[in-house]
Amino acid sequence: MKNELQTHNQVDQLCTLSDLPPSVDAQHILSLIKQAPDPETATRSILEQVSSHSEVLRRKWRQTVWGIWSRQHPGTPRLVDLPLAYDDVASTPFLQ
Repeated sequence: MKNELQTHNQVDQLCTLSDLPPSVDAQHILSLIKQAPDPETATRSILEQVSSHSEVLRRKWRQTVWGIWSRQHPGTPRLVDLPLAYDDVASTPFLQ
């Protein structure tokens, strides 16, 4: 419970720093992260909504999303930080 509140507060603060519209709140972001098939997909969907040109802020979003996604999917092995999303590799013949 305490970790969930901390996570919510962290995302809320990043939303504020990123000047996101009111329709994109911490709960919406957390829902996107939870529903994403992988952390890179979650990161991309969130960064599409972040209009900030600050590389530091974008890096912080990436780090935060990967951490949250990993905690919400505890059965997943430790992930290598590769900028590949499900959509990038789903149509690869070798993987099909």
